[in-house]
Amino acid sequence: MKKNNILFKSFLHKLGIITLILISIFNFSHGSSPVYANHSIGVYIDNKPLKMDVPPIIRSGRTLVPISAIGNALSCKITWNERNQSVIIRKQASIVRLSINSKLAYIDDNPMHLDYPPIIVNGRTMVPLSFVANALNYDIKWDPVRMNVYVHSDPVNMTMAEAKAADSSIKVLDITTLEMNIDGQIKKVQLANVVCANEDNKLLNTGGACILGSISNPKLDEIKELLASGNVSVKVTQNLDKDTVIAEVYIDGTSLSQLLIELGYANSINN
Repeated sequence: MKKNNILFKSFLHKLGIITLILISIFNFSHGSSPVYANHSIGVYIDNKPLKMDVPPIIRSGRTLVPISAIGNALSCKITWNERNQSVIIRKQASIVRLSINSKLAYIDDNPMHLDYPPIIVNGRTMVPLSFVANALNYDIKWDPVRMNVYVHSDPVNMTMAEAKAADSSIKVLDITTLEMNIDGQIKKVQLANVVCANEDNKLLNTGGACILGSISNPKLDEIKELLASGNVSVKVTQNLDKDTVIAEVYIDGTSLSQLLIELGYANSINN
Protein backbone atom coordinates (compact mmCIF):
# COMPACT_ATOMS: atom_id res chain seq x y z
CA MET A 1 0.00 0.00 0.00
CA LYS A 2 2.86 2.30 0.92
CA LYS A 3 4.57 1.52 -2.38
CA ASN A 4 1.37 2.40 -4.28
CA ASN A 5 1.19 5.77 -2.49
CA ILE A 6 4.77 6.56 -3.46
CA LEU A 7 4.11 5.67 -7.11
CA PHE A 8 0.94 7.78 -7.11
CA LYS A 9 2.78 10.81 -5.66
CA SER A 10 5.54 10.37 -8.26
CA PHE A 11 2.89 10.32 -11.01
CA LEU A 12 1.29 13.52 -9.69
CA HIS A 13 4.71 15.19 -9.52
CA LYS A 14 5.45 14.32 -13.16
CA LEU A 15 1.96 15.40 -14.19
CA GLY A 16 2.50 18.74 -12.49
CA ILE A 17 5.78 19.29 -14.34
CA ILE A 18 4.16 18.47 -17.69
CA THR A 19 1.28 20.84 -16.91
CA LEU A 20 3.68 23.68 -16.09
CA ILE A 21 5.56 23.10 -19.34
CA LEU A 22 2.34 23.18 -21.36
CA ILE A 23 1.18 26.37 -19.60
CA SER A 24 4.54 28.01 -20.32
CA ILE A 25 4.33 27.08 -24.00
CA PHE A 26 0.78 28.40 -24.22
CA ASN A 27 1.65 31.70 -22.53
CA PHE A 28 4.67 32.15 -24.78
CA SER A 29 2.71 31.61 -27.98
CA HIS A 30 -0.33 33.61 -26.82
CA GLY A 31 1.34 36.48 -25.01
CA SER A 32 0.63 40.17 -25.37
CA SER A 33 3.35 40.76 -27.97
CA PRO A 34 2.14 41.71 -31.47
CA VAL A 35 1.55 38.81 -33.83
CA TYR A 36 3.49 39.49 -36.99
CA ALA A 37 2.45 37.65 -40.14
CA ASN A 38 4.33 34.44 -40.91
CA HIS A 39 4.59 35.73 -44.46
CA SER A 40 5.42 39.30 -45.36
CA ILE A 41 2.25 41.28 -46.02
CA GLY A 42 2.34 43.75 -48.87
CA VAL A 43 0.21 46.90 -48.73
CA TYR A 44 -0.41 48.79 -51.96
CA ILE A 45 -2.01 52.23 -52.18
CA ASP A 46 -3.22 52.89 -55.71
CA ASN A 47 -0.82 50.10 -56.73
CA LYS A 48 2.23 51.68 -55.11
CA PRO A 49 3.84 49.76 -52.23
CA LEU A 50 3.30 51.41 -48.86
CA LYS A 51 6.61 52.20 -47.15
CA MET A 52 6.50 51.44 -43.42
CA ASP A 53 9.21 51.54 -40.74
CA VAL A 54 7.15 49.08 -38.68
CA PRO A 55 5.75 46.05 -40.58
CA PRO A 56 2.01 45.27 -40.65
CA ILE A 57 0.67 42.98 -37.95
CA ILE A 58 -2.40 40.76 -37.84
CA ARG A 59 -4.67 40.76 -34.83
CA SER A 60 -8.05 39.00 -34.72
CA GLY A 61 -7.94 38.65 -38.49
CA ARG A 62 -7.37 42.38 -39.01
CA THR A 63 -4.31 43.95 -40.63
CA LEU A 64 -2.88 46.85 -38.62
CA VAL A 65 -0.49 49.39 -40.16
CA PRO A 66 1.28 52.52 -38.87
CA ILE A 67 -1.09 55.48 -39.02
CA SER A 68 1.72 57.80 -40.13
CA ALA A 69 2.44 55.67 -43.20
CA ILE A 70 -1.17 55.21 -44.28
CA GLY A 71 -1.97 58.85 -43.51
CA ASN A 72 0.84 60.14 -45.71
CA ALA A 73 -0.04 57.76 -48.53
CA LEU A 74 -3.70 58.85 -48.49
CA SER A 75 -2.80 62.56 -48.13
CA CYS A 76 -4.56 62.82 -44.78
CA LYS A 77 -3.93 65.24 -41.93
CA ILE A 78 -3.05 63.32 -38.77
CA THR A 79 -3.45 64.86 -35.30
CA TRP A 80 -2.14 62.98 -32.25
CA ASN A 81 -3.42 63.79 -28.75
CA GLU A 82 -0.86 62.56 -26.22
CA ARG A 83 -3.04 63.34 -23.20
CA ASN A 84 -5.91 61.01 -24.09
CA GLN A 85 -3.92 58.75 -26.46
CA SER A 86 -6.16 59.41 -29.46
CA VAL A 87 -5.64 60.17 -33.12
CA ILE A 88 -7.75 62.21 -35.54
CA ILE A 89 -7.58 61.53 -39.29
CA ARG A 90 -8.88 64.23 -41.62
CA LYS A 91 -9.41 63.73 -45.34
CA GLN A 92 -11.33 66.56 -47.01
CA ALA A 93 -14.74 66.54 -45.26
CA SER A 94 -14.24 63.17 -43.54
CA ILE A 95 -13.05 62.96 -39.93
CA VAL A 96 -12.09 59.67 -38.25
CA ARG A 97 -11.32 59.47 -34.51
CA LEU A 98 -9.54 56.52 -32.92
CA SER A 99 -8.22 55.88 -29.42
CA ILE A 100 -5.47 53.52 -28.31
CA ASN A 101 -6.81 50.22 -26.91
CA SER A 102 -10.41 51.30 -27.52
CA LYS A 103 -12.83 49.48 -29.82
CA LEU A 104 -15.00 52.61 -30.01
CA ALA A 105 -14.24 54.84 -32.99
CA TYR A 106 -16.03 57.75 -34.66
CA ILE A 107 -16.63 58.59 -38.30
CA ASP A 108 -17.93 62.15 -38.61
CA ASP A 109 -19.15 61.94 -34.96
CA ASN A 110 -20.98 58.67 -35.64
CA PRO A 111 -19.87 55.93 -33.18
CA MET A 112 -18.50 52.75 -34.78
CA HIS A 113 -17.33 49.44 -33.31
CA LEU A 114 -13.88 48.07 -34.16
CA ASP A 115 -13.04 44.37 -34.32
CA TYR A 116 -9.63 45.23 -32.93
CA PRO A 117 -8.48 48.52 -31.37
CA PRO A 118 -5.50 50.66 -32.33
CA ILE A 119 -2.32 49.80 -30.42
CA ILE A 120 1.21 51.14 -30.09
CA VAL A 121 4.08 49.00 -31.39
CA ASN A 122 7.69 50.19 -31.25
CA GLY A 123 6.54 53.75 -30.77
CA ARG A 124 4.16 53.65 -33.74
CA THR A 125 0.38 53.89 -33.61
CA MET A 126 -1.00 50.87 -35.47
CA VAL A 127 -4.56 51.15 -36.80
CA PRO A 128 -6.88 48.67 -38.58
CA LEU A 129 -6.29 49.34 -42.27
CA SER A 130 -9.68 48.18 -43.57
CA PHE A 131 -11.60 50.41 -41.13
CA VAL A 132 -9.60 53.52 -41.97
CA ALA A 133 -9.73 52.89 -45.73
CA ASN A 134 -13.48 52.27 -45.75
CA ALA A 135 -14.12 55.27 -43.48
CA LEU A 136 -12.34 57.49 -46.02
CA ASN A 137 -14.29 55.94 -48.94
CA TYR A 138 -11.38 53.95 -50.35
CA ASP A 139 -11.89 50.56 -51.97
CA ILE A 140 -9.89 47.81 -50.26
CA LYS A 141 -9.22 44.24 -51.38
CA TRP A 142 -7.35 41.35 -49.74
CA ASP A 143 -5.44 38.87 -51.89
CA PRO A 144 -4.97 35.73 -49.75
CA VAL A 145 -2.73 34.06 -52.35
CA ARG A 146 -0.11 36.81 -52.55
CA MET A 147 -0.76 38.03 -48.98
CA ASN A 148 -1.30 41.55 -50.30
CA VAL A 149 -3.75 44.31 -49.42
CA TYR A 150 -4.80 46.66 -52.22
CA VAL A 151 -6.28 50.08 -51.47
CA HIS A 152 -7.75 52.02 -54.38
CA SER A 153 -8.90 55.62 -54.30
CA ASP A 154 -10.85 54.90 -57.50
CA PRO A 155 -12.17 51.31 -57.67
CA VAL A 156 -12.60 51.60 -61.46
CA ASN A 157 -8.90 52.23 -62.10
CA MET A 158 -6.81 49.16 -61.34
CA THR A 159 -3.18 48.52 -62.26
CA MET A 160 -2.04 45.10 -63.37
CA ALA A 161 1.63 45.47 -62.38
CA GLU A 162 1.29 43.16 -59.39
CA ALA A 163 -0.69 40.63 -61.44
CA LYS A 164 2.01 40.61 -64.11
CA ALA A 165 4.69 39.94 -61.54
CA ALA A 166 2.79 36.94 -60.20
CA ASP A 167 1.26 35.57 -63.39
CA SER A 168 4.28 36.31 -65.64
CA SER A 169 2.17 37.51 -68.58
CA ILE A 170 -1.11 38.87 -69.79
CA LYS A 171 -2.66 36.63 -72.43
CA VAL A 172 -3.26 38.11 -75.89
CA LEU A 173 -6.32 36.31 -77.24
CA ASP A 174 -6.44 38.30 -80.46
CA ILE A 175 -5.48 41.75 -81.74
CA THR A 176 -8.06 43.61 -79.65
CA THR A 177 -8.82 41.10 -76.88
CA LEU A 178 -6.73 40.32 -73.81
CA GLU A 179 -7.13 38.14 -70.76
CA MET A 180 -5.81 39.53 -67.50
CA ASN A 181 -6.14 39.53 -63.75
CA ILE A 182 -8.26 42.49 -62.67
CA ASP A 183 -8.28 42.90 -58.91
CA GLY A 184 -8.02 39.17 -58.29
CA GLN A 185 -10.42 38.02 -61.03
CA ILE A 186 -9.52 36.70 -64.49
CA LYS A 187 -11.35 38.81 -67.06
CA LYS A 188 -11.53 38.85 -70.84
CA VAL A 189 -10.83 42.45 -71.86
CA GLN A 190 -12.07 43.87 -75.13
CA LEU A 191 -10.03 46.98 -75.96
CA ALA A 192 -12.22 50.07 -76.07
CA ASN A 193 -12.66 52.21 -79.20
CA VAL A 194 -10.76 50.00 -81.66
CA VAL A 195 -11.51 47.30 -84.24
CA CYS A 196 -9.16 45.05 -86.19
CA ALA A 197 -7.58 46.50 -89.33
CA ASN A 198 -5.64 43.59 -90.84
CA GLU A 199 -6.45 41.43 -93.84
CA ASP A 200 -5.45 38.24 -92.04
CA ASN A 201 -8.07 38.87 -89.35
CA LYS A 202 -11.82 38.67 -89.63
CA LEU A 203 -13.91 41.39 -88.04
CA LEU A 204 -17.00 39.99 -86.36
CA ASN A 205 -20.24 41.89 -86.04
CA THR A 206 -20.48 41.22 -82.30
CA GLY A 207 -17.95 42.80 -80.01
CA GLY A 208 -15.49 43.76 -82.73
CA ALA A 209 -13.28 40.74 -81.97
CA CYS A 210 -10.38 39.97 -84.29
CA ILE A 211 -10.01 36.25 -85.00
CA LEU A 212 -6.40 35.46 -85.82
CA GLY A 213 -5.62 33.52 -88.97
CA SER A 214 -2.81 31.78 -87.06
CA ILE A 215 -1.90 31.63 -83.37
CA SER A 216 1.73 32.16 -84.41
CA ASN A 217 0.82 35.52 -85.92
CA PRO A 218 3.87 37.79 -85.37
CA LYS A 219 1.58 40.67 -84.46
CA LEU A 220 0.65 38.78 -81.31
CA ASP A 221 4.29 38.64 -80.26
CA GLU A 222 4.67 42.36 -80.77
CA ILE A 223 1.61 43.08 -78.64
CA LYS A 224 3.00 40.78 -75.92
CA GLU A 225 6.30 42.68 -76.04
CA LEU A 226 4.43 45.96 -75.67
CA LEU A 227 2.58 44.65 -72.63
CA ALA A 228 5.85 43.46 -71.07
CA SER A 229 7.63 46.76 -71.69
CA GLY A 230 6.14 48.70 -68.77
CA ASN A 231 3.55 48.96 -66.05
CA VAL A 232 0.14 47.98 -67.37
CA SER A 233 -3.05 49.57 -66.05
CA VAL A 234 -6.68 49.19 -67.03
CA LYS A 235 -9.75 51.41 -66.80
CA VAL A 236 -12.97 49.46 -67.16
CA THR A 237 -15.57 51.37 -69.16
CA GLN A 238 -18.29 48.74 -69.43
CA ASN A 239 -19.06 45.32 -67.94
CA LEU A 240 -20.46 43.04 -70.64
CA ASP A 241 -20.93 40.12 -68.25
CA LYS A 242 -19.22 38.69 -65.16
CA ASP A 243 -16.24 37.47 -67.21
CA THR A 244 -15.92 40.10 -69.96
CA VAL A 245 -15.35 43.84 -69.86
CA ILE A 246 -14.62 46.66 -72.29
CA ALA A 247 -11.66 48.67 -71.06
CA GLU A 248 -8.95 51.15 -71.88
CA VAL A 249 -5.57 49.51 -71.34
CA TYR A 250 -2.47 51.62 -70.77
CA ILE A 251 1.28 50.90 -70.81
CA ASP A 252 3.12 53.44 -68.65
CA GLY A 253 0.17 55.78 -69.24
CA THR A 254 0.08 55.33 -73.04
CA SER A 255 -3.09 53.87 -74.56
CA LEU A 256 -2.59 50.38 -76.01
CA SER A 257 -5.44 51.05 -78.43
CA GLN A 258 -3.58 54.11 -79.75
CA LEU A 259 -0.37 52.08 -80.08
CA LEU A 260 -2.21 49.43 -82.12
CA ILE A 261 -3.65 52.11 -84.38
CA GLU A 262 -0.16 53.59 -84.91
CA LEU A 263 1.17 50.11 -85.77
CA GLY A 264 -1.63 49.66 -88.30
CA TYR A 265 -3.10 46.70 -86.42
CA ALA A 266 -6.36 48.41 -85.54
CA ASN A 267 -8.67 51.22 -86.56
CA SER A 268 -10.50 53.63 -84.31
CA ILE A 269 -14.25 52.95 -84.22
CA ASN A 270 -14.75 56.70 -83.87
CA ASN A 271 -13.41 57.36 -87.39
